[in-house]
Amino acid sequence: APDLVSARKAVMDAQAILADKQPMVILYVKPQYDAFNKTMVAGYVSAPGYSAAGYDNMWTPLNIRCIDRKGKPTVGGILRWALDEEPKNLNPASPGNTWDRKVLSKVYDKLIATDPATLEDVPWMAEKWDIDTWEISAGEKGTVITFYIRKGIKWSDGTQFTADDVKFTIDYLRDNCVPRYLDLTHQIDKIELLNKYTVKIYFNTLSCWQLYDINDLYFLPKHIWKDVKDWKSFQPWKEPHPSIKGYTKLVGLGPFIFKEYKPGEFVRLAKNPNYWRLEPTE
Repeated sequence: APDLVSARKAVMDAQAILADKQPMVILYVKPQYDAFNKTMVAGYVSAPGYSAAGYDNMWTPLNIRCIDRKGKPTVGGILRWALDEEPKNLNPASPGNTWDRKVLSKVYDKLIATDPATLEDVPWMAEKWDIDTWEISAGEKGTVITFYIRKGIKWSDGTQFTADDVKFTIDYLRDNCVPRYLDLTHQIDKIELLNKYTVKIYFNTLSCWQLYDINDLYFLPKHIWKDVKDWKSFQPWKEPHPSIKGYTKLVGLGPFIFKEYKPGEFVRLAKNPNYWRLEPTE
């Protein structure tokens, strides 16, 4: 579907066909509850359609606070977050399950955020974006999306995040045929860097979902991943950072830094001092 209006119409048409051909569809969903102790924490964010503690809800990790002995929210402290299952693979190119993503979503960040009240797309690491079409051949069009990256954003190791990291990520996933992202990378015709903070992505199809597919990527730091020849065997959370003691190669853009993982016990994250939302951008 080229836009949300036509996508909604197609969904309604499909539902009408299903209602006629198969009036009952049995769905299996595992029940899940998010429990917060109100005497210990405040600031968790609920959003329509999103779990307050779900990996796709970015607002709770940003906003939650510990409550001090006087009953007031405070800065700092230790927050314990339950994982229903053991994380299996913290490689951002190939996370294995929801529990991997619950960890990675706090280490990485997105170009576009979702307003928790209205569910509208709002600027985040991309201060704006344009969606247009281009002519692939006579009578055939594809989507073209231009992202304008916010200046002043840094990777957790202090390296500047630029449009080149976005291009590198997509090129790396496409060139290495990473299975998780084949549906996206097969649709990409070419990528142009217009300047240090602007990237233009040309698709060989028309779809309103391409914006969200790009936004769902965990962007790979070029200065770390350019030397990774085998993404399948790469375990960045286990390899030490090449220049910063106490860091690993699991370098992200999110509010937390990966510090340690002891299977069966815990995953430990710490505040990212380079997180772009902590200080005004340039």
